[in-house]
Amino acid sequence: MHFSCMNFAADKHAQRYQYFVSVLGKQLGSWQPLQPVTGVVLKHFSELPIAGRRGWQVENHIPSCIVMLSTAAANRQGIVVHKFPSRHKAQAITLANELAEYFAVPVRDFDAG
Repeated sequence: MHFSCMNFAADKHAQRYQYFVSVLGKQLGSWQPLQPVTGVVLKHFSELPIAGRRGWQVENHIPSCIVMLSTAAANRQGIVVHKFPSRHKAQAITLANELAEYFAVPVRDFDAG
C-alpha cells in the first residue's frame, strides 16, 4: 500500500506547473511559472551506478529515458516531467505524445542508441 507518490502537473492556460506529493489524497506542492512550451523531449541515456562503501562506479549501465518539456526560457532549461527505466519506453513515448498533444508542440526523440 502506498501512502504517497511524486507527481507532475501542468496548466497551460494559467501558465504554471508543479511537482507535488500526494499524501492520503491531498496534494502538497507549490506552483511554478511555466514559460511557453516549445516542444516535448524524449531523451535516452545510461547511468553508471555507484556501488560499495567506497563509492566505486560499477560497469553495470542502467538504461533510462526522461520526458521533458522544452520551453522558450532564455536559459533553454528543460523541465523534467518523468524518468523511466528503458524497459518502460512505451510508457515514456505515450506520455511524450500526450504532452505534445496537450501543448500542441512536436515531440523530439533523442535516442542514445
